[in-house]
Amino acid sequence: MSLHGVLLVCLIGVLKTEELNLKLEENLSSISDLFEETLKKLYDVRVTQFLERRNEKELIKSYNEYIAKLDQKNEELAQLQKRTRLLEAYIQIERSKLAGALH
Repeated sequence: MSLHGVLLVCLIGVLKTEELNLKLEENLSSISDLFEETLKKLYDVRVTQFLERRNEKELIKSYNEYIAKLDQKNEELAQLQKRTRLLEAYIQIERSKLAGALH
């Protein structure tokens, strides 16, 4: 093989190597972009899960506070009903006394 032939083969080898290096860089860039996108999605999922758990805790807390207030209002209502029954009984007694005094 002549010197020109050897140089041509070397040049083709260099060009092929350069072409492979460019493809490798493109692939690495694509892999890097995919990795970055995956990390962002993972972060978004984690943040979403955190917010959902926090929202669940807040909802549970709000629900428990609501139930506590409802229990308090039910207790107040029970006390008012008890007082109402006592007042009705007192009024009935007074009516009976008044009716007895009128007869």
